[in-house]
Amino acid sequence: MGLPALADGPTTRTTPRNSAEVDTSRIVAIGGDVTEIIYKLGAGKNIVAVDATSQFPPDALKTKQNVGYMRALSSEGVLSTRPSLIIASDGAGPPEVTRAHKSAAIPYVTVDGKAT
Repeated sequence: MGLPALADGPTTRTTPRNSAEVDTSRIVAIGGDVTEIIYKLGAGKNIVAVDATSQFPPDALKTKQNVGYMRALSSEGVLSTRPSLIIASDGAGPPEVTRAHKSAAIPYVTVDGKAT
């Protein structure tokens, strides 16, 4: 299942524009807003890991692997979940970890946190 609604929203991409080209079977969701959006799109079952700010839905942190706090991530923690896609709030970091994620062979999408 692709995430076309998210792909058309305010994002910064390091992935192909066509969501059909991206494997969404193992998503790491970084940021509570990102996790909630993915669940609302009906793709919560595809999430394999979330960060500590993912408080909704309430079972997200209970049923998914926790990769730590979104502003203090480690590359190893995120990549050890074997994601097929990383979707992160624009506040994720630290910057060197975000750069490492973006340079990995895994598609990485940043969701702009500006209210629209």
